[in-house]
Amino acid sequence: MKLTLFRISLAAALPVMLAAAGCASEQSDRGPSNGSEVSAIDTGSVIEKSENHIVRSFDYALGDTPENIVITDRSSDEFVATLLDNTVWWSDGHTEQVVPGSSDAVTLGVGEDAENRLYVAVRSKDQSVAGVWRRGADGNWTRYAAVAPDVGLNGITFGDDGTLFAADSVNGKILSVSPGESSFDVWLDDPALKPTSSADPVAASGVNGLKVFDNHLYASNTAQKTLLRIPLSGRGFSSPELLVSGYAIDDFAIDSSGAFYLAVHPDNTVVRVDATGQHTTLGTTDDGLDGPTAIAIAQSGVLATNLGFLGTKHQPAIVFLTSPVAEPVLPRPRVPAS
Repeated sequence: MKLTLFRISLAAALPVMLAAAGCASEQSDRGPSNGSEVSAIDTGSVIEKSENHIVRSFDYALGDTPENIVITDRSSDEFVATLLDNTVWWSDGHTEQVVPGSSDAVTLGVGEDAENRLYVAVRSKDQSVAGVWRRGADGNWTRYAAVAPDVGLNGITFGDDGTLFAADSVNGKILSVSPGESSFDVWLDDPALKPTSSADPVAASGVNGLKVFDNHLYASNTAQKTLLRIPLSGRGFSSPELLVSGYAIDDFAIDSSGAFYLAVHPDNTVVRVDATGQHTTLGTTDDGLDGPTAIAIAQSGVLATNLGFLGTKHQPAIVFLTSPVAEPVLPRPRVPAS
């Protein structure tokens, strides 16, 4: 009963939460390559992949709004998604609260390490809650690294050495925490990471999605409509290089061929940009997209999370889009248990 009441109040509060957050179930047991593109369909997948379609719809009225996603088993395309209301949702239907008892925790970016432990970015005005939380082997959630309550955590990603990077969309900074540390430091503070205005959720969200590939950190800036590349050779002292412009990208994915898959939230589109610079629209509102916020690379296409807020349909969902894909680039390093 308490959870139902909380979700109803969350749906009414979504506009406030999204402005503050920035545009950025039953549990499954689960215990870059040569760059060539593949399109084979594996019949072992939990996703039917013959055409673009909605894999799972959620209830906007209850505040069920998926924000981020990670595929946890490449052989079967099992996945985990975060819902904004302090919830993690597994593709078999299992759900868990990340911070039990919290009244204002907002869950956004999600990642996984080599031991299959999940990491979730949590925004909160509570100093004891704000930060990245980790799900241990025992199924319990604990805070892995803390941030101040005024930090607007969003996308997170690991480096190969176990460093965890996090986007601060509100303040326009990239943060990092090394294995064994318990709080984030500012890794890069640059004008290219900043939001442009606090007037609406898109303009209020600066650096948003983060991914590591080929010794570079890639970052999207929703407000400035850019995709950036930053060398990892130094500690955030290199200016970001502009790769793609013109799309208000929320989060994104990269495959080993060097192709980018962009969730363009306000345009209700997912766009693929390959290594030659060719742009291809993979999906639109006709395919069920309604405020796409994040991308995960499946076996013969991509999964997109629909936040369902900025669009007119209010159709939160997980959507599958067919596409040529190579192996996903998603470092899962070994990270100390404590």
